[in-house]
Amino acid sequence: MAHRRLLVLAVLALSAAAAAAEPGFAESNPIRPVTDRAVSALESTVLAALGRTRDALRFARYAVRYGKSYENVAEVHKRFRIFSESLELVRSTNQKGLPYRLGINRFADMSWEDFRSTRLGAAQNCSATLAGNHRMRAAAALPETKDWREDGIVSPVKNQGHCGSCWTFSTTGALEAAYTQATGKPVSLSEQQLVDCAGAYNNFGCNGGLPSQAFEYIKHNGGLDTEESYPYKERSLH
Repeated sequence: MAHRRLLVLAVLALSAAAAAAEPGFAESNPIRPVTDRAVSALESTVLAALGRTRDALRFARYAVRYGKSYENVAEVHKRFRIFSESLELVRSTNQKGLPYRLGINRFADMSWEDFRSTRLGAAQNCSATLAGNHRMRAAAALPETKDWREDGIVSPVKNQGHCGSCWTFSTTGALEAAYTQATGKPVSLSEQQLVDCAGAYNNFGCNGGLPSQAFEYIKHNGGLDTEESYPYKERSLH
C-alpha cells in the first residue's frame, strides 16, 4: 500500500514528461553550479546537515531551484530521505519502458501524507448543480484510445500553490480544452477571478469550491477573463 501511494504521488506530483508540466529533473539539469550568495548559503546549510556527498549536492541544488526552506536539521534529513525515495522511483520507473516518463518537480520532497493534506484537502462545502442525464448519440466504431494531447487540446499544467483552489483549475482546464477544440486557438483562463468573484455561488476561494458552481458563476457573468489580464496570486484578493 505504501509503495502504491508513493507511485500515485509520483504520477500526480512528479510531473510526467508527456503531460507538458515542468521540465523533468534530468532534462532541465538542476544539478548545476550556482553563484548567487543567498543560493550558496542555502546550499551550505543543506550540505552542512547532510555532508558533502553527490546525493546531498543533488538535493541541495534541488532545494535551491524550487526555493525550499527547511526549519531545522531534522527537517533537512526528512526531506532528503523523501527526495531520495522519489528520485529512485523516477529512475526505476523510467527504466521499464512504459508509455510515460516521470520527472522531478517541486513536490519531490513531500510524502504522500504531506501532499494529500496540503494539496487535496480543500473543503468542499457546497452542493453540485443539479443536472439531467446526458444521452450519448449513436456513433460509428470508436477508437480504443484517444489522447487529446496529440491534438494540442490539453493546456499546460499549472501550480495552485498554498491555496485550496483546485476547483478553479479544474474549471479553467475544462474550459481551455473546450475553447481550443472549438477555435483551434489555445487560451489560458483566470483562476484568480474564480477565487475572488465566485463566492456568491457557494464557493470559498482558497478554502474550496466545486467546478459545477464555478460554471454557474461563469454562465451568469458572461465569461471569464484570461490569465494574462487577471493573473493568479495564490490567495484571495477580496
